[in-house]
Amino acid sequence: MPNKASSRAALVCERIARDLASRGEGDEAVLGTEREIMSQFGASRAAVREAIRTLEARGLIRVRRGRRGGTRLACDGSAAMASSLAAHFTLTRTPLLDLAEAQTVIGSLAVEFAAERIDREGIGAIRLAAQAASPDPASMEQFARERRPLLRAILDAADSSALSVLMEGVGAAIRGHIPVKALSMRNHEAQVTLIHRDDDRVVEAIVPRDVTQARTLYASARTHEYEILGANLREGYLLQSATLDGDGKLAVKIAYSLADEIRTAPEGAAIGRQQDLVARYDCSTAVLREALRLLEAHGVITVHRGHGGGVRVGDPDRSILLEEIGRTIGAGAARQDVAMLRAALEASAAVRAAKLGNILAPGDVTNQLGRASANRAFAVLLAILKGADRREQDGESEADRLLVEAIAGGDHGLARRYALARLSSGRQA
Repeated sequence: MPNKASSRAALVCERIARDLASRGEGDEAVLGTEREIMSQFGASRAAVREAIRTLEARGLIRVRRGRRGGTRLACDGSAAMASSLAAHFTLTRTPLLDLAEAQTVIGSLAVEFAAERIDREGIGAIRLAAQAASPDPASMEQFARERRPLLRAILDAADSSALSVLMEGVGAAIRGHIPVKALSMRNHEAQVTLIHRDDDRVVEAIVPRDVTQARTLYASARTHEYEILGANLREGYLLQSATLDGDGKLAVKIAYSLADEIRTAPEGAAIGRQQDLVARYDCSTAVLREALRLLEAHGVITVHRGHGGGVRVGDPDRSILLEEIGRTIGAGAARQDVAMLRAALEASAAVRAAKLGNILAPGDVTNQLGRASANRAFAVLLAILKGADRREQDGESEADRLLVEAIAGGDHGLARRYALARLSSGRQA
């Protein structure tokens, strides 16, 4: 039977998450001291402390201690959600190529938004960032470091909080797969030159608002990037998580290690009792519980308490974290941006599903597209965007029916066309 404090803590988590969403993107928004939160939510100290630890593990808040003592919570805005999304991808071991494909889709929309919305200050910023990157870097680490300001400048010009969260989350997950310092520049100088050239041309396409050219050149640069990544993988570099390196928190390292152990286990499979895991990882009960809270928030495990309880493999697709990110994005982002992001990802997922010959059933097309695309990143991002999209969906539309038929017939051209029917409605929202 669930612990009463834990049940109350779950309610407090939900209410604090809603409070964060209603505050928007203000950095350093103070929620209050522990005592103030107890009073505000009518909860015990134990319930509030568990809620605080859970939200901190999800990356939605940071815990700080003031000069006079007492814990204060600060909303970290888009950066916290992006970090939490990246952790979800890494904990669930989302394949690198899935992330790369999602990055191309979102990034193409970023340069489109930038071309449509950029102002004089933005033009100066992206040109300055492009000029700062060396055309002949000494290493992949230097190359990646010098390109990030340009990508940031494009995101700033795009002026979309929803797009920034998804782009930064996917990008951080890709960097977590393969630390840049592990990548070799050997035999890839030609691709680096092409990427630098395409980046410069993307900037010069954004300035006159040439959306088509900007998107084409952005996709070209990404293709060369993925050629380098693929070559490094073939040459023997193993996928790894940068999160496991360095002096990170022990609880986080245990969480990633346990996630690796169970990634091929079926949902519901028993992992063991908490005391067994304490012995296995040679840690304290408090550290293990923190690791389990992180995994539980991402849907990787479920923790059953009481007689006959224990830790079992979960289902990340039903993660409450994804619901929280979706609600928070939906509360602060422009409806049109959310609709366009959703439409772009659905169109790419529909193409993949049609090529694979997967069949969709009537109803709930968005969730089915994520699974039918066989791209884990698409499935996660579409789940988030469905939760963020505040447009009313009244049953199955004609476009849904035609999309299902196109995918069943393996016609990926028509599948993309019908999926993009949502894009036009998103522009009008």
